[in-house]
Amino acid sequence: MSARKFFSAAALGLLFCVSAATASSAVTASYATSTSPQVASGYGSTARTYGTWVASKKSATSVSSSLSAAYFRFINADNHKAFVELNTIVQRPASNDFVNLAKTSSRETKVSGSWSAFGTPPSVSLPINTSGTLNVSAGVKTCVDVPFRTDPCSSVTVRSGRL
Repeated sequence: MSARKFFSAAALGLLFCVSAATASSAVTASYATSTSPQVASGYGSTARTYGTWVASKKSATSVSSSLSAAYFRFINADNHKAFVELNTIVQRPASNDFVNLAKTSSRETKVSGSWSAFGTPPSVSLPINTSGTLNVSAGVKTCVDVPFRTDPCSSVTVRSGRL
C-alpha cells in the first residue's frame, strides 16, 4: 500500500471515528491481539504481529504516539524481515491545524514459534499546540521487508480517540 493510501486510511479513521469520543489524558487501544494478529505474507515468508497503541499529550507543543507493546512471530523464507508501521494523525479542531508522521519498527529476522517483542517499536513525537481538545488517529500495518521487491503488508487497522 502506498504512503498516500495509508495516510488516507488513517485520515478516514480520524474523520469518522473521533466525533463520538470524549477527551482523555491518553488514548490506548489494541491494534490486534495474539489470538487475532495482523498477518502479512509473501515470497514464502509470513509475519504476524499484535500490540497496543498509546497516544498522549507530551507537552504544550507535542503529542506522543507509539506502540507501547508490539510483538511478532515470523516465518522467514529468504533473508526477509518483519516490521510494523505506525502512521499517526493529530488534528486540533480549534484552529484546524493537523500533523501527520509515520514510523516503522525495527526490522526483525528472528524466526520463532512464540511471540517476541520488537527491538524498537515505532514511536513518534508530533509537533502541535496541545491546548484544548485534539483528535488523534493511528493506522497500523504489518509488513514483510523483501529486498528488491514490493513489501507485502496486511491491511491497515485504524484506531482513534480524543486527547
